[in-house]
Amino acid sequence: MNTRHTICFVVPEILQFYMGNRFIIFLLAFGIVSGCKNAEDYFSEGQDQSSEGNYKAAIVKYSKAIESNQYLKDSYIQMGLCYEYLNQHDSALKTYNALLKIFPDNTAANYYSGVSKYKQEKYAEAIPYYDKALDSKGGFHTLDTNSIQTLIDLCKDNFESENAEIDIPSREILYDRAMANYKSGKFKSACDDFSICILQNYNPGTSYYMIGLCRLARKEIRFARKAFLQASNFGDSLAIKKLSFLENSSASGRLSVRKKA
Repeated sequence: MNTRHTICFVVPEILQFYMGNRFIIFLLAFGIVSGCKNAEDYFSEGQDQSSEGNYKAAIVKYSKAIESNQYLKDSYIQMGLCYEYLNQHDSALKTYNALLKIFPDNTAANYYSGVSKYKQEKYAEAIPYYDKALDSKGGFHTLDTNSIQTLIDLCKDNFESENAEIDIPSREILYDRAMANYKSGKFKSACDDFSICILQNYNPGTSYYMIGLCRLARKEIRFARKAFLQASNFGDSLAIKKLSFLENSSASGRLSVRKKA
């Protein structure tokens, strides 16, 4: 690992010695390379530790980076992710919220806060964070499928951003919000989000399968069967099993009616 150091100060010192009638002047220039580091140094060391799986050590480095520069956004995000790897979700949320106090519209901090809430099975609490993450990217109008804005939303993730904090694709945030909506019993909202994911070709098989589950929960058997069939076209094994179950249930129901007749 290459360690970077910063030259904090250079001390020029002139020493004069009187020897008889002669003055001997020594000019000494000391380039003192100290252990003084800046925020970027600590951040880089934190990345090195994190890449090696030393998350606790990485957290210490990221904390020092934040102490040196509270506006270094990536330090908060990476520190929060380290806490996530250690399953310390409350600490991760605390870290993300510290960044949100400074930058309320930070996409990554809002998104990963939602992820932390989801991992805690606090699905309803995760949704507002996903909403804010999408809003920070200009919003995403899932209901107005004919609007120009929606077309822009569909295409904007195909362009790389110079700002790392907004490089989390909208489709990824939408998919996670859809899962949170499903877990919260908001099946209509979940269907809307999964449908947009399909339009963006993001996890289409699983998205169709989840739409099928949402339809089943709403007692919309015919639409559920259609969704499972579409999911099975993508090779989704769970959809294939669910489709087979529905077909067998339907056949059993018809047979029962015939017997009664």
